[in-house]
Parts: sequence; structure tokens; C-alpha cells
Amino acid sequence: MKHSGSEGTYVQPGVDELPPSLEVLTIAEAALRCGTSDDTLRRRLAEGEFKGAFQDSSRRNAWFIPVADLHKAGFSVKDLEPTRSGARENEVSQRDALLAEAAAALELSETRLGAAMQRVDQATEEVQHLRRWLDQVLGERQMMSRSA
Repeated sequence: MKHSGSEGTYVQPGVDELPPSLEVLTIAEAALRCGTSDDTLRRRLAEGEFKGAFQDSSRRNAWFIPVADLHKAGFSVKDLEPTRSGARENEVSQRDALLAEAAAALELSETRLGAAMQRVDQATEEVQHLRRWLDQVLGERQMMSRSA
């Protein structure tokens, strides 16, 4: 796996080949554990703030950030000592929580959309009613002007 930094390009071992003492997190994991957004971490990664960050081609080119780099950047990382075997369970539970949150947000959006569509239907009916009324008034005026 290649890594480009200020020192040039070099080959980085895959995340599975790292020593157990070097804890790394994906951007999503780091965002959850640091209480920040993925976008903030991606922006700071692009600015070169995480010197030890690397992409693992065996994991869809996912970015991994060493916890030490997060600390150096001023982030407080919660739950610093997950076991490697528990990391997968933690990741699954975090994804489940994100999926539940996304499902709730989707349901709320659908409810709001339904209410907005009802208001649009009501407004459309009102416009049609006003057009009929206006046509009627204009028709009556034309009849009155013809008879005058």
C-alpha cells in the first residue's frame, strides 16, 4: 500500500499487518469516537494534519488514522482501548446505530414531505377555485358590457 507524505511515497503495510500497539481508526470510527464529523476529519486529512494516515487498498482504499495523530491534532478519542476482536462488534454496533438514526431521519423527512404535499394540493385547489371565480366574474362583466 502506498502512502504519500512530505517525505515522499513509500509502501505502508495493510491495517491487518500493523502491530497491535498501533491503534488506527477509519474516518467514520474516528468521527464517532472524537465527536466530530467525517467532513471535518477528511478536511484536516487533506490539509496534511494526520501524518501517519494511510489508505488500505485491501479495504476499498479506506483511510486509517492513527489514534496518536488524532491526539496530536487536539481530538479527545473516547474508548481508547478496544480489543481487536471487539473492534468488529463495536463497528457493527456503531453502524447499526447510524442506520437507525438514518431510518428515523428518513421517516421524519417522509412525514414532512407528506405534509408539504398536502399543503400543495390544498393550495392547488384554492388556485383552481379562484380561477373559476375570476372566470365567472370576468364572464359576468363581459355580459354586462355587451348588454350596455
